[in-house]
Amino acid sequence: YSDDTCSPDVISGKTAIGVVCDEDNKRVVMLEEVTRAWAFVDYNMGTDVYPQSNVLQDFKGLAHTQAIISLNARMTNMNISPQAAMYCSNKSTGGKTWYLPASGEIACLKNYTTINIGLSKVGTAITHNAKHWSSTEEDYDRAFQYLPRDDIYAPDNYKYTVGWVRCFFSYADDACQAEGYDGFDNEQKTCVNCSGNSSFDNIEGKCTDS
Repeated sequence: YSDDTCSPDVISGKTAIGVVCDEDNKRVVMLEEVTRAWAFVDYNMGTDVYPQSNVLQDFKGLAHTQAIISLNARMTNMNISPQAAMYCSNKSTGGKTWYLPASGEIACLKNYTTINIGLSKVGTAITHNAKHWSSTEEDYDRAFQYLPRDDIYAPDNYKYTVGWVRCFFSYADDACQAEGYDGFDNEQKTCVNCSGNSSFDNIEGKCTDS
């Protein structure tokens, strides 16, 4: 709910904003489902995973989404138009930081039968036989798409094709820290790791010298 509480029941007077998709990693999936292309230009945006056998270990959806949006803003000479990431980045429901989930995060949709119990009460059920975009790139012209029904990453996942989008947010104390970063830099607008003797100041929202 928008007040940061969770319940299996619909509670009168409260506003539901998502359904828990992965309790262990504290990930929430949005209530609605939309369709978007991943991007309209074949270009590597730096969100790939290597080796690709680690596709299930990629939980850096927030950082990936921020990287995609940042690159799109800088590449003014190219019409990248990263629709899926832009949709999630612009989402503000509940005041949360929504993002396009990485390949490891979106795999929780394999539990669509359980998740849809909650979604049937407050949102739109997951289309289990449709390919859902992740923010993880497979190559310069493709990104990983997940098919919940078969628990696989689907083939023919070219970025210009239209796929299903389910944005996520993390209800960990800090979404960046949940992804292994020190924190979210308010000036750079991205997840960062502090170097040397510096540490992350949650009040200032940046790395500061110790």
